[in-house]
Amino acid sequence: MGTEEKKEELAREFESLVSCIKCHGPTEEPARVFKGQRAILMMLVHLDYKPLVKDIAESMHFGTARAALALNDLEKQGMIVREADAEDKRKTRIALTEKGKAWGDKMKSNLENLIYAYVLKYGEDSFHAMIKLGREFTAFAQDYMKTVGKEDGLC
Repeated sequence: MGTEEKKEELAREFESLVSCIKCHGPTEEPARVFKGQRAILMMLVHLDYKPLVKDIAESMHFGTARAALALNDLEKQGMIVREADAEDKRKTRIALTEKGKAWGDKMKSNLENLIYAYVLKYGEDSFHAMIKLGREFTAFAQDYMKTVGKEDGLC
């Protein structure tokens, strides 16, 4: 097998793994929560403050327009609320509603149950090895994208 064929095979395997994780992970999402919205909701669940729209956009690697569209839809669904910043009324902070918090609690619980079931089946050492590999790959991918990805349109 040549280099190009091997690259294609490895990429297909990786995409298949990521797809399986997304499809079979802890979902039970509201009917209209899309990928970017789910990521925003999970970010808000883990924060102990109310971020600005630009903070959400930056941490999700979205443009502010894309973040605003996702937030508009989440607001219509009753998952988030916008609040004026206490110090600068021109700025808008984002907070979870009770519905959004309940969704986040359910997602956290589902994820914890999934991880616990994995550990029971494969062992804690296997879980930690998987996390270590994931972190190594993420760090590598970030470095790679800084040097190669942008010029090749990969990110």
